[in-house]
Amino acid sequence: MDRRQSAGYEPYRHRDFQEPDDAEKPLVPETDNHMPVHQQQPRNLSSRAARNPIRVGLRILALIITVTILAMQAHSTYVWLQTRRNTQLNSTTHLHTRVWAVLDIWPTWTMLGVSLLAVMVHLVSFLALCACCRSVRESIWHTWLTFLSSFLLVAAWSAALVYFKIVDSQGNKKKHWDLWSWTCHCRSQHGKVPWSALCIENTYTFYASVGVVILEIFGLLLFIFSDRGYKADTVYRKVQTGRRGYRFF
Repeated sequence: MDRRQSAGYEPYRHRDFQEPDDAEKPLVPETDNHMPVHQQQPRNLSSRAARNPIRVGLRILALIITVTILAMQAHSTYVWLQTRRNTQLNSTTHLHTRVWAVLDIWPTWTMLGVSLLAVMVHLVSFLALCACCRSVRESIWHTWLTFLSSFLLVAAWSAALVYFKIVDSQGNKKKHWDLWSWTCHCRSQHGKVPWSALCIENTYTFYASVGVVILEIFGLLLFIFSDRGYKADTVYRKVQTGRRGYRFF
């Protein structure tokens, strides 16, 4: 009797079961879902290694802004080092005095250090996106290192930003001058030192740093949410796999 032409067996046929043409041919699972749990492959590792285009875009934008901050602070420091011993004639006392006050230069060094650290972290993160580093992105160590590096950048930028602003606000009281407050105090003067340009560079550094902190926070939150989604998907797949087991019975 031809079983494929018999309608009596149709209602009882398993909906996912494909009856082979050769009855002697052993049943082979067509997909990984039909295999035993211990033989299934970890398919969801690809989601951990996948590139998130939004996070990559935020990283690129943060890197560009960070490079500009590094360039601005490097130029301001260079001008200060080259002209810190220059003098000019005081129109009131008719004495030659130095063009620079006694400055607290540590806020500038702090911004330089943090921006240099951020550039290095971003370059390493872009290197990890290469195809040759796919196995690294699939590891749990990459997840922890990404989280720690992002948290470190947020903390470092926030601390440097607060320090940079606090020291500048003290300069308005005619004491504890830093590079930002002194250049803006002298921006109306003309001479060998480009006071106005240096004031604009340091003002840009402050507001650009605020933007970098916002970008880093968004990137960190996006990474946390995507990792939680990955873990939830992993648990769901394990539960579904445990329910299925062998589907050929």
